Amino acid sequence: VESIIHHVGLAVQQDLTAWQDDEEIPVTKYYQDLPFVDNGVKISPDPKQWKCEKSGATENLWLNLSDGY
Repeated sequence: VESIIHHVGLAVQQDLTAWQDDEEIPVTKYYQDLPFVDNGVKISPDPKQWKCEKSGATENLWLNLSDGY
């Protein structure tokens, strides 16, 4: 029973292999001049604590990673 529970199927093995490829990931030209500004806001790793700062909404949240707004 334990071997069935912990069995890693072919699809999972192929997915892991795809991530382990030595394919180079290109860096966007916009990354070079993107400044980092620490605004002091910390995002919890717990999604249950996430909410919109403006509206208080807790569903369908999006984060703009270029400026954090």
